[in-house]
Amino acid sequence: MASSSLKFLLGFYPKTDKIESTRNELIKEFEALTQFSNSEELARFQYLEQYVNSPEFTERKKQIEALVFKGSEEERNENEYYRLKKSAEIKFFYKFKASVAYAQYLSLNGSKAIADFEALKAFVESQQFKKAKAYANDKHKWEKTEEFAKQQEFQKLAESHEIKNYFKFIHAKEFADFQKLYLSDEISEFETFEKYTHSPEFKTLSKKEANDEVHQKYIAHKKKKEQPLYKHYFHLRNSNLFDDFRKLYDSKELSHYKALEEVVKSPQFIEKKKQVESLRFKDTPEYKKEEEYNQLASSKDIRMYYKMKASKQLAQFEKLNGSKTITDYETLEKYILSDAFKSRKAYLLDKSKWNKTEEYQLQDEYEQLKKSPKITWYLSVKDSDKFNELKKWKLTFQDDFSNAKLDREKWLTRYYWGEMVLNDTYALPGEKHLFTDGKNISINDSTAKITTQSEKIKGKEWNPIYGFNPKEFDYTSAILCSGNNFRLKYGKIEAKIKINPGNDVMHAFWLAGNTITPQIDVFKCISNKLMLSTFWDTDPNKPNHESLVLKASTYTGKYLIYSLEWTPEKLTWRINNVEIKTQTTNIPSEPMHVVLNSGVYGENPKVPASMEIDWIRCFEYNN
Repeated sequence: MASSSLKFLLGFYPKTDKIESTRNELIKEFEALTQFSNSEELARFQYLEQYVNSPEFTERKKQIEALVFKGSEEERNENEYYRLKKSAEIKFFYKFKASVAYAQYLSLNGSKAIADFEALKAFVESQQFKKAKAYANDKHKWEKTEEFAKQQEFQKLAESHEIKNYFKFIHAKEFADFQKLYLSDEISEFETFEKYTHSPEFKTLSKKEANDEVHQKYIAHKKKKEQPLYKHYFHLRNSNLFDDFRKLYDSKELSHYKALEEVVKSPQFIEKKKQVESLRFKDTPEYKKEEEYNQLASSKDIRMYYKMKASKQLAQFEKLNGSKTITDYETLEKYILSDAFKSRKAYLLDKSKWNKTEEYQLQDEYEQLKKSPKITWYLSVKDSDKFNELKKWKLTFQDDFSNAKLDREKWLTRYYWGEMVLNDTYALPGEKHLFTDGKNISINDSTAKITTQSEKIKGKEWNPIYGFNPKEFDYTSAILCSGNNFRLKYGKIEAKIKINPGNDVMHAFWLAGNTITPQIDVFKCISNKLMLSTFWDTDPNKPNHESLVLKASTYTGKYLIYSLEWTPEKLTWRINNVEIKTQTTNIPSEPMHVVLNSGVYGENPKVPASMEIDWIRCFEYNN
């Protein structure tokens, strides 16, 4: 297969994207074919094809060409139409319908003018209007307002003894000085000391030797008492008005009084009172609406409208309008005057009437369908060989890694026998790495990536003589194994993979059974070698194998589609649909599971190194 390798070396091979797009287009067309095979359009074509070519169709054509107008249903319908057209009832209906009076009635019926009139009529007859009119004509309407009630409440409060005394108090000439001291810390201290000067303790002190501090305070206290500020304060404090002032000071009652005062003395209040007292009915919107109503009620059009509405002629017309009598007549008239009837009549009189039948239309539809692009395409591809490859295979296993996490129902992340026997991962002899339980597998943008990296880790190593032994490894990697979920025997397996090589790091895509052999390597890539191999058992410790070794650099660093077709007679390896290797001897004949893995198999690995899998698919032969 040197020529195949040369194709890849020179770049003369189908590109991965082109293979995928071509396959997807073929699948799309095949799905379209499958879908169209079950379509109504095709079913219609096949039905028409059978129908148009049937003896019954030919016989029907003969019958139709024998049809005549005389004595036909069409003739009877025509006679009935002219009979009804002459009836008095029908004549009255259409004469009234075409009259000027009815046209004027219709122009007003449902119009804005009538709607406005009836709305005005309803308004002037309403309780709302009557109340508004009575209110406008009421000479005592001000006394019935909320504003009047507030005015009365304010006047009553203004006349109260407490309010009068409060305002006398605050209008006293001494109030400004009083207000400076009232409730202040200064007056509180003054009154406390004043009380102290009348206490036995103070009197006792005054008989003893002079206490300078107390004496000075007392002298200052006496001076304050003589100040106008304090005299004015105590003058008002001791007046008979103080109790009413204290009661109302900062009270809800006073706040309410002031709020009322602000309302009743406001320009808005005065203006509202003026408006209410000066309101007359002639100045109201209600009066204008009443005048408008009276004017409309006396108009010629309005009187004509309601006269017509109450007339017997309109009642007779409306009884007929929409009735079965008129509906049947108009349906018959429409039919008789229609192009369809005229065409049908002419058709019945026409010796070449076949071309105007439904059967002819079906025949024409069949001919048109036969020429349609879809039918033409269907007939051209339904028996072609272009879909043979798709029909050949039945998909049995796939993963496009579209989920963010690895599908654990499809994949083990350890060797099959590690799962079955140990429920743990282990390494085979010669492996410098240990498979982690999926930690070295990442999924991004629908791609699974297996990464081999430098990392100390403890695990188990299998020894054919001593069994499983503990060991510390210097590298970690990962494996995807379908052994617990899926196996194939004969068929095809393919995957889109990008190999990112590292020295002494091996990436592999292979099939394994329950024992060491047989084994099929779709590929194994290590350093600069890409190997396509099979192994079979003559000596379990040194199995025979057949391999094709290619230069890895030609295939690595880009996505390629690696596939293996497996029959009882032959194994065929392909890369991007280019046949690379075939083998016709020592063909495995037992079910095998899929394995994808990377790992260190040398002393000087260049890590990290990775293998990326876009998708994987397995097929069996479709019987």
